[in-house]
Formats: sequence, C-alpha cells, structure tokens
Amino acid sequence: MLFQKLKKGLVVKATAVIALALIFTLTGGFVTNHKAVAAHPPDVQKSWAKDSINALVDKKIMNLYADGTFGPAKNVTRAKFSSILAKAFALDARVADGFVGTKDRAGNITRAEAVAALDRALKLGDQNDRLSNDWNPTYADVLTSHKAFKYVEIGKRLGIIPPIYTDAFGPDKAATRADVAYMVKSTMDLQVTTGTVASVNAQQNSFTVKPVAGPEQMFVVPPDAALFRNSSPARVENLMQGDAVQIVTDIYGSPKFVKAAGALTRADVTSKVSQLTKGALTPDQVQAAMSGNWKAVAGTMKFSLYNRLVSMGVTPIEAESIVSQDWNGLKGVARERLAQALSQQLNVAPEVGIALLDRNWKQLEGMVEIQLAQKLLSKLSF
Repeated sequence: MLFQKLKKGLVVKATAVIALALIFTLTGGFVTNHKAVAAHPPDVQKSWAKDSINALVDKKIMNLYADGTFGPAKNVTRAKFSSILAKAFALDARVADGFVGTKDRAGNITRAEAVAALDRALKLGDQNDRLSNDWNPTYADVLTSHKAFKYVEIGKRLGIIPPIYTDAFGPDKAATRADVAYMVKSTMDLQVTTGTVASVNAQQNSFTVKPVAGPEQMFVVPPDAALFRNSSPARVENLMQGDAVQIVTDIYGSPKFVKAAGALTRADVTSKVSQLTKGALTPDQVQAAMSGNWKAVAGTMKFSLYNRLVSMGVTPIEAESIVSQDWNGLKGVARERLAQALSQQLNVAPEVGIALLDRNWKQLEGMVEIQLAQKLLSKLSF
C-alpha cells in the first residue's frame, strides 16, 4: 500500500512538472510571452506601419486599447497627439502643446498639422524660413498656395511622411494612429546636432562643426539636402566660421537639413530681394542690379522688376527711374516714399530701405557691427 501511494504521488508530481515544462516551452517563457503580446497587437500584423507601431508600443509612447488592440485606422485628437509628442521627445507638456497648437484640442489632428508639429519640434519651418523657388510641390493636393506647403515639403525631405502617400497626401484629412506612429517613429530616428561652424570646404561641399558637447564633426552635404543661412536658401560656400548651426541627419549620418545663422552678408540681402521678385531675378542678377551693372540683367528681367515695383505701389515714373538707375529723376519726397514702400515690403526700418536703395553697404555692415543683425534678419522676411 505504501509503495502504491508513493508511486501515485510521484506520477502526479511528474505529470505536473512535464505540463509546466511544456507550457513554458510552447510560450517561450512566461515573461517573454507577456512582452510579445504587448509589443505585437493582433490587428497590426498586416499594417503598412507595423514596425513603427510595435516600436512605439514597446516604448510605451503609444498605448493599446483595453482589449489588446491598437486600432491603426482610428483617428488621433490634437490633445492625444500632443501627449504622444511629449513622450517621444521628452518635452514639457506645455512645449508640446505649443508645437501642436491650441485649436480645438478635442478635435482630430490632420495629417498636415501632425507634420507641421513634428517640423516645429525639430525647430524647422518657422515663420522666417523661406523656401527657394525650386521647391516644387510633391503632392497634387499640396500646392505652393496651401498653408501647409512648407511643412509638408520639409517633412517629405526628412522622410517623415508615410510612403503610402504618393501622388496625393490628403493634408486636411484626419491622421490615423498608423499615420502618427510612422511619422513620430521616423522623426525619432533622425539625429540633431547643434554647435558652431569650425571650417568650410566648398570644393568638397562639406563643413566641420564644433558641437555643444564632444569633438568636432565633419558633414558632407548631399545634393538633395536643404541648406538655409539666416532663413534663406544657401549653399555650403555661404556658411561662415562661427555660424550657429543645426544639422538634421538620417540614421546613416547624412545631412537632410542644415540651418545656420550668423552675421548679415551681401549674399543674404540679394537672396531676400530675389525672393521678393518671386524668382524673376536670381541672386546674381540682383547683385548685378544693385551694382548698377544692368548689362548683366536681361531686358525681360528689367521688365519683370518694373512690374513688381509697380505692384508694390511705386508709380510708373518712379519704377522706370529705379530700373534705369536714374536717381536724379526722382524727387526727394518721391524717393523717400519709395524707400518707405520698400521698407514696408521688406518689413525693415526705413533707414534700411534707404541704405539698400543707395547701395550703402557700409551702413548695413555698421548695423551688424552694433549687433543689430539678428533684429534685421528677423524682419527681413516676406
């Protein structure tokens, strides 16, 4: 009897141990299995944004619903997007709210609004940044006249817009949770370096930077990268030693966006005036015109400039005098009015408009010397 009881007890224990071992083997371990369920919600396995969704769920940046699903097709409110932004980039809630905006927080955030908020989080696309005239629309429904054109194009170049949107983006449609997961994860993958320019090598299209912390780094700027200096499109050769710079690079360390700021130069002014003419005059042509070298400016360009001046409120006689560089043909009052119109158009002080008309570079350089460059640059936007 005793032997039979012992035998029966051993059989029960052995059965229990085998059962536990089998369960542990099939599930891959109790802890591992728990994480796998949390990281791989069942309704995203066939989603185009599966990898991004799983990554953000793993990091607890985006949560699952009570039933364990993610809901990739569901919309995201502006308040919720702000919360996601704060978690993803370790931002104060009020800072994240500032990037998203306070408009109808309970309403759904649109795709364009989501891209714009992420651009702002990277400190790109502020009101002073002006795209060059060769930034053509990527999407048929986001033309240059669209209020979100700049943000969408920046987002496209940074690679944060979902690849499922090709010909059309649907900027005013509500962003889905799958959209948001892809955009946020792609933005998190970007690297941001800030510091000052240490040296420039225009021949190699590269420059070195002294970061805020750590050793110097060299960046080679690829042809498809966007580079701005003092909020205007620029080239590597326009960078100057000592410029404050921010570089946004992809996961491979290749620059996608370079934003620099420094002392005001003649190139800054000519670039701004070129933008004022909507591309009718190139920066080189503006430089030639300011130097009085009209031979370098084609007649059609002079005609475009004439029309632009008239559209600004300058009288035909005054516009002709400017195009012909006939300063004697302008009476004192008329010239002052013209300088005033120019200063209003450029949103700068009247004395700056007069200095530009007079090509008084010493006066402009003096403004830089007395540390008014940043104030001037902040106003030189149109």
